[in-house]
Amino acid sequence: MFGTISAVSCFTPIEPHLCIQNGIYNWPSNWSAQTRRCYAQIMTARISIEPGKRSGQPCVRGLRITVWDVLSWLAAGMTEQEILDDYPELEPDDFPAVYDFAAHMGRRVAL
Repeated sequence: MFGTISAVSCFTPIEPHLCIQNGIYNWPSNWSAQTRRCYAQIMTARISIEPGKRSGQPCVRGLRITVWDVLSWLAAGMTEQEILDDYPELEPDDFPAVYDFAAHMGRRVAL
């Protein structure tokens, strides 16, 4: 689904002003092409970062539910079904997108 991300290619922290509008990335002007490619590989239609929404954190489908919220609920022992029951705006297909985003973020290494 996504290309490989090398350990040293993705070390710039997520910026709160990264925004996707009409399917087009509006990258900060000081980001290198390599950093832009890195974030393009992990951004999906289900995970987006918008300025002013949850302090620029990665959100699920533009909702005010962050990737970190979902992971925290799971870590606290909730099941996917319990989360879906509590947050009906989420969809079952959101979970693989959250896991994939977190896995790619976890591979980023700053050297």
